[in-house]
Amino acid sequence: MNQEVSALLQEADWGTIRRELLIYTTWRVRDYRWRRGGDGELAEGKTVEDVVQEVIVKALSGVRRWDPDKGELLAWLQAHSRSVIDALAKSASHRREVSVPEVESLDGAQSPDPLEIVLGKEAKMQIQQKVKTLFQAVDREPELREVLQTIMDGCEPWPRYIASELGISVADVDNRLKRLRRRASKLTRSGV
Repeated sequence: MNQEVSALLQEADWGTIRRELLIYTTWRVRDYRWRRGGDGELAEGKTVEDVVQEVIVKALSGVRRWDPDKGELLAWLQAHSRSVIDALAKSASHRREVSVPEVESLDGAQSPDPLEIVLGKEAKMQIQQKVKTLFQAVDREPELREVLQTIMDGCEPWPRYIASELGISVADVDNRLKRLRRRASKLTRSGV
């Protein structure tokens, strides 16, 4: 790394850059489907914090070389962050590993309460029944069924993502979602 770039890196406001990079990376990981998801783990045991730290360390150590003539430091770090996230999402471990629920260990660590497990299964069955009922309620409305199926297949429930997935306008998705919410509201009021 040349001395000019090194000096620019040393003078950078790393507190602000780190915060902005954390916000950006957190936003960016939502574009991917992560197998672990709920516990904040992306893949290979890494979190958003780990990605940001890796990007910054590589920049400061010179492993990744920033060229100030080609753009701002933050934009370059964001591009590098996208690259790391993409590599994690495409990694063999992410494609093959699945999250395993905690079980009682031999050292006496606390295991999940059996009642909580049963209640969790019961709640899951209730949710599945409600989804099934909603599908039946929109059976004769293919536009609503299409939106519901897209969400159930894992698409983010935001109009822009659904519109992109279905190849229709966001306004059309908004209208369909309103109709779907009204239908679900009627089911809820009727006690289903």
